Amino acid sequence: MEQLWALGAPATVRQVHETLAGSRDIAYTTVMTVLDRLARKGSAEQIRDGRAYRYRPAVSRDELTAELMHEALDTVDGTDRTAALLRFVDSASADDARALREALAAVERSAGEQPSDGRPADGHPSADRPADAASAQLSPAQPSGGHPLADRPTGGRVAGSGAP
Repeated sequence: MEQLWALGAPATVRQVHETLAGSRDIAYTTVMTVLDRLARKGSAEQIRDGRAYRYRPAVSRDELTAELMHEALDTVDGTDRTAALLRFVDSASADDARALREALAAVERSAGEQPSDGRPADGHPSADRPADAASAQLSPAQPSGGHPLADRPTGGRVAGSGAP
């Protein structure tokens, strides 16, 4: 996928192989098989071009990353899923935790949900507060005594992700 994104235009198996061959020893048929599988999974689009096919990304890096994260979470259920989310958040760097808080706040605002801190969604100050102030939404010590992710639903996908 990295090669398809980097090339920026629909590419043949040969073009992808040539870009990879400079950095590693890889068989042409391996590249062809991987591109075919990416197309069957919906991550790449296969376009007929004469006797050959051209491939282009069908998803963005963000969409693919989100789908891979969902697939990893789908391997666990119930309390194990919550434990996995908690471990992920607890092991995140400060920058990643800040980005996650900002993303959760943006999703809550766009969905019109009530934020996890209990304030009404319309006109609440989190829309223009700095990321550090948003940390209350993911701080381990919540007034209820629980972690905010423990109360979030465990199923479903992010709306509009376009992931297969």
